Order: sequence, then C-alpha cells, then structure tokens
Amino acid sequence: MADATIRQDMPDNNYGTITSLTSGLSSDGSSLARALLKFDLSGIPTNATITNITLSLTELTQPSVQSTFLLSPLLANWIETQVTWNDSASGAAWSDSGGDFSFDSAAEFFITHGPGTTNQFTDDGEFPGYGLVADVQFWITNSAQNFGWILTARPEDTAGNAYQFGSRENPGFQPVLTVEYTVPFAPPKISSASITNGQFCFTFNIEPFHGYLIQTTSDLTNTNWGTILVLDPASTPQEATLCFTLTPTNQFYRVRSD
Repeated sequence: MADATIRQDMPDNNYGTITSLTSGLSSDGSSLARALLKFDLSGIPTNATITNITLSLTELTQPSVQSTFLLSPLLANWIETQVTWNDSASGAAWSDSGGDFSFDSAAEFFITHGPGTTNQFTDDGEFPGYGLVADVQFWITNSAQNFGWILTARPEDTAGNAYQFGSRENPGFQPVLTVEYTVPFAPPKISSASITNGQFCFTFNIEPFHGYLIQTTSDLTNTNWGTILVLDPASTPQEATLCFTLTPTNQFYRVRSD
C-alpha cells in the first residue's frame, strides 16, 4: 500500500515516509491536513463481486473536537514519496491544490474513539454504485484508475478536529483494508480432447483460487480413481491443456476441483 499526509501550510513538503497520517484542522487553525491511502488490489479476481469493505485506522491522538470524516476516491495518481499539497508527484501539479477529488462522491463516517483504538470505516454495499464497495468494485476491473482515497474532515474549517492515525511505516498501527467478495464458480469441463503423437490431450477451464485434481482409472465400473496430478490454485481464470502417454489398456480421466 501507499499512504501520505498533505498539508496546506506546508504545500511543497512531502510527508509520505513518516509514521503518522493526519486529517483535519489543527487546534490553532493554522494547519489543514488531508490523508491519502492507496491499496494494492491485484490479488482480487477481476470477476469478483465485492460484498463488504472495512478500512481500519488506528488513532494516535484524539483532538479536542470530534468530527465527521469523508473518504473520497482520488481522481489522479500520486507518488507516496513525492506527493504534496500542490503536487501529486514531482513536477506534476494537482488540478486543484490539496488533491483531485470530489466531496460529492465521498463516503461519510463519524469518529468517536480515543488514542490507541481502531476506527473501522465499513461499507456493506447497502447503496449500490456508491461508497467504498463501489470504489473497490470499480478499481478491480479498472486497475489503472486505482488512485486510492483521500480522508478529509467535515467541516474542514473547525479548529481542533485534526486526528492522527498510524501510517504504514508504523508497525502494529498500519492502515488495514479488509475486502470481502464472492467469485462465480464454473465447474471444470473437459473440452478439445485429441490424440497426438502417442498422447491423449484435453483442455479444461480453471477458476481463480480453486485447486484441481487430475484423476484416472482403467475401469468405470468401480470408484477406484487415482490422483495423478495436483494443480495449485491460480489467481486468474484460464484454461489448462494436459497430455498423457497412451496406454495399451483403457484409461479414463476426470478433473475434480476443491
């Protein structure tokens, strides 16, 4: 993952490698901060249906004023070690200083806990097409547009509502994104069977995150199937083609998934 704080009072400073994330306005009203977070979603199958999202942030400090916070999807990419209030990366200015995002697409949460506790920003997809579930659903099929979220206080002009959370550089206090999803499963179906150069070959479909057993028997009247090959789970849908040397006796093959 990547995370960083950007500050309006230090618009050209990068805070991508420190142990905290800050969002909100300082107690004296002089420093407005926003926190950026981006997670690697490449391990989620592209045909997954997202059912629940939980973003966990551990508080390091509790402000004098409690506040509502918004998580908005960012509209431009950024580099953790270069991002500032003015720039998404070195030499690349945001379209709007403070990050390219829209308050209209934000998910809203209220923080009430104290230092050392973990706040969970949770979305169960109750509102289709909107919120954290919708954001992640879009990103897994449009990975090039996964720019992450920006965390902002609401309102941002209330002095003393700035929270600090652990960043990824803070062991034991890092942000954690939990993604729950379902994946449609198509049972393995053998196709394209052929005999070539003394081998029997066949093709079958593989579904993500399922292992497969290739089994054989010489007699269909019994249940004595023996496993001759184990295929570990793959991360993407694909097809597998296997070939086996022909034998002088009948040989039957089947594919089983776990």
